[in-house]
Amino acid sequence: MNEQTRKIHYFFFGQDFSDGLRITFAILLPALVCSWLGQFETGLTLSTGAVCISITDLPGPIEHKRNGMLYGNLCIFLVGLLTGALNYSNWLLGLEVAVLTFFFTMFLVYGARAGALGSAALLVMILNMDKPLTAAQVLPHSLLLLAGGVWYTVLSLLLHQVRPHRAARQALAECIHAIAQFLTIKADFYTLNTTLDEDYRRLVAQQVVVSEKQDAVREVLFKSRQIVNETTSRGRRLVVTFIDVVDLYEHITATYYDYAALRAQFGHTGILGKWPS
Repeated sequence: MNEQTRKIHYFFFGQDFSDGLRITFAILLPALVCSWLGQFETGLTLSTGAVCISITDLPGPIEHKRNGMLYGNLCIFLVGLLTGALNYSNWLLGLEVAVLTFFFTMFLVYGARAGALGSAALLVMILNMDKPLTAAQVLPHSLLLLAGGVWYTVLSLLLHQVRPHRAARQALAECIHAIAQFLTIKADFYTLNTTLDEDYRRLVAQQVVVSEKQDAVREVLFKSRQIVNETTSRGRRLVVTFIDVVDLYEHITATYYDYAALRAQFGHTGILGKWPS
């Protein structure tokens, strides 16, 4: 498999692609079904709720994902209700924008998932500001937003129940891929085709990527009660594999030589050129 084919393979089997398919399906289906039934506006509102909740569906333990989406549904319902009720007055709407923007922005203090929840609530507020509703339409519109968010939540949790280890396997695969790239960069230190300064810059940048991927795997594996307490061989295999991968990475990072002296001493012999960069 050549390099280009390998990159395409990694993309289609990666977590980003599968998440994109799930989110696209969850958002488009309500609008398409309701449009076919002649209720496009209803479907568009349902899809809007699904879009907002998809923001809170970040990678991580299923317990955190579930709680984040449930609280997100509550927030978009309340914000949709409040925005629709205050939409008749520009002064009250301006006050709402100032207060809610500050309030939900402060959610970033509690982490990325809480910040995403705040972004979802602010998105609902912005989308509803330009949609004048009568007093009788405010509650049904907010309930449709809530229904769209609940639809996305149910679909996401159902897919996790069908394939509970998929997210962990994908995160682990991306971690292994990042470590493989780190090892490839480390191998360039033993060739004469690159400069050491550039190799060190690439190595440090890739080390940051590896650290992020390892943290993502730890979030999924060790903060998920289902995998940690699991007695099947599949869950144990994932944990053991990750431990071995971390040990391998530590061995790679611990290996150090004076590469300038190595190149100066063995470069003229041609032996370093036998290893592909």
